[in-house]
Amino acid sequence: MAKQKASKKNYKNSRKSKYSHYSRNETVAIREVIERFLIVCEGEETEPNYLRSFRVPKDVIDVRGLGEEPSKLVKEPIKIRDKEDNNDLVWCVFDN
Repeated sequence: MAKQKASKKNYKNSRKSKYSHYSRNETVAIREVIERFLIVCEGEETEPNYLRSFRVPKDVIDVRGLGEEPSKLVKEPIKIRDKEDNNDLVWCVFDN
């Protein structure tokens, strides 16, 4: 019984790509996902000014300097979240 060799297409040497059956004219709808950040800071001026200096669109981040101690700083975003429901992530920034 003679063995037959499985024929593999050599795409490197052929004119057709292995992806040639896909249409290049098809368009795919792409939706940009934008997450909104609320950043609550311990300092009233230094930390908020530093974070606002980054090149990020203003509608993406909301930086608030509360001037509170860290224990109160963690509780404040919960109150803000209950009032406003437009932030996806909340960060608390403080030094220890």
